[in-house]
Amino acid sequence: MKTVVILGGTGILSTSISKFCKNEGFNVLHFNRGITNIKSDEKTIIGDRHSKNDLYKVLPHNPDIIIDMLCFDEYDADIAISVFAGKIEQYIFCSTASVYSPVNDESIIYEYSSKNPCTEYGKNKLKAERKFISAYNKGLFKLTIFRPGHVYNEKFFINNLSLDGLYLLKRLVHNQDVILSDYGKRYYQACHADNIGLAFAKVCNNNIADGKIYNIAGEEKLTWRYTYEFLINEISSKSTICYIDTDYLIKNYLEKLEFLSTCTRYDTILSVENLHKDIKEYKYLIDFCTGMRLVIKNNFSAAELYTSEEEQLYENILSDIKNIKE
Repeated sequence: MKTVVILGGTGILSTSISKFCKNEGFNVLHFNRGITNIKSDEKTIIGDRHSKNDLYKVLPHNPDIIIDMLCFDEYDADIAISVFAGKIEQYIFCSTASVYSPVNDESIIYEYSSKNPCTEYGKNKLKAERKFISAYNKGLFKLTIFRPGHVYNEKFFINNLSLDGLYLLKRLVHNQDVILSDYGKRYYQACHADNIGLAFAKVCNNNIADGKIYNIAGEEKLTWRYTYEFLINEISSKSTICYIDTDYLIKNYLEKLEFLSTCTRYDTILSVENLHKDIKEYKYLIDFCTGMRLVIKNNFSAAELYTSEEEQLYENILSDIKNIKE
């Protein structure tokens, strides 16, 4: 039985990856600081991912495969390479779709598409990718890289303005007005974490994935307007969607709307052709409508009580727009 060590293990992606790796028959261990309170059957190796000395704690457990969910820059990549080079069979690095150049023309983004990230997060992930690719080219281990787009599960999803999708749900539950930029016409994909968990599990110990980089994303081309209208219809909300100019929002609320300014103001349509071509066992398990219904089912009551620092932001924006119109 091959041993998979997940650097992380407690996040929305790691949780799904653990589940599907176990389903594939792997022995799964987690490596993290042990401070996140989640129920898990996997053994946890306690340590700090960003400490080279702590990473050495993984080696006595004889890992065959490392899945790295906590590498955010070239320093993190360097210390991992120095610890695991020649000691493991395969390294799987979770990068991000943020490594690509922003586009606003509905063009499809392939793995070879232009890479000029507009965020430090994307720039640092790209630097880390290059470190791992260099190590792979030296024969230090097999390598697979994933670039996920927007990810969600029953505990987390995004909205057009920020990462706080549960606050959007709360507003809809309470029939409060919600905000969409650019008439909600920008395209994106939403991928349930279980789809990604399955993909990671299927490339483990899979020679076809050696040296490959894969986009992974939801397989429906969505607009934000469609998303909000779907949620409104599903919960029979009486909320009104207020369409506000993107440039106005960014100019006046940039400090609070970094996610909009660097992410959702652009189109993000990732091709997943290569993943399906190479990994025949990968199936798109949870489509958007099914996934959103799971989110609603698991959060409808919680949304009634949910509080967020975004509440004042929404009210300020809506109040300012109202005053301008008057």
